[in-house]
Amino acid sequence: MEYWSGRVDFCNDSDILRIHQVIQVKTLDELMQDEYNGKKYVFVSYNSNEGIRRNNGRLGAADGWKHLKNALSNFPIFDTDIKFYDLKDPIDVVDGKLEEAQIQLADVVAKIKI
Repeated sequence: MEYWSGRVDFCNDSDILRIHQVIQVKTLDELMQDEYNGKKYVFVSYNSNEGIRRNNGRLGAADGWKHLKNALSNFPIFDTDIKFYDLKDPIDVVDGKLEEAQIQLADVVAKIKI
């Protein structure tokens, strides 16, 4: 779990965990087979500088998901009934085909919502 790391609190209350301690990295197929029906959050990584490039902006957004995961890793979890998942394979914009990647992202999100 390359991007999910952080401190571990050693205290008497074992209910205090951080996102990096509970997150499960799975492929989309593995996630679809997961039978947990409670609350869950799924991180879907999307690599793209294309929209920014098209608007003559400053590139760098493609790595944003890595920084977000790093920043969220140490957030404490107070509700242990919530599951956290990270899709193993990010969605990439290849050869400037932004629209194709957006369709792929929409398909993934639609499957997760089921």
